[in-house]
Amino acid sequence: MPAFFPILTILPQRALTYIKHTYPSALEATFHLYWQWFLYKHQDISKPDVLRELLASPETGFSREQAEEILTAAMTDKKWKEELTAKTQEALDRGAFGAPFFWVVRDDGQGKTVTEEPFFGSDRFHQIWLYLGLPFEDIKLLPPTEAKL
Repeated sequence: MPAFFPILTILPQRALTYIKHTYPSALEATFHLYWQWFLYKHQDISKPDVLRELLASPETGFSREQAEEILTAAMTDKKWKEELTAKTQEALDRGAFGAPFFWVVRDDGQGKTVTEEPFFGSDRFHQIWLYLGLPFEDIKLLPPTEAKL
């Protein structure tokens, strides 16, 4: 875990909110980069200069101008603040109390919701897959081996 953990994630979340509406095809790649930069590179993505660099990195597909546009909108446009506030309230109303919190919807294959269920924690993916009826292979422990020096 980075030494500066936890961080205030409002700016990165507002940037993602803007990206979701303005550049939806880049949302997933940018979200993945957040995790890579924060957890693996130990970069504080809550800092505007760091977030600007992340957004302008080749993996996002954004130009420097687009990265600046996203950052400016996230920092100054009340629309993205209000939308993030509304989404946060919706999550709280559904029972979210931490992250990651997933609201999983199972449908009938025709787009009609059959059931919905909340899941909390990164250790619950196997339960989500079971709930959705998805095949998966659980973790397997390997037999002990002798050390080779």
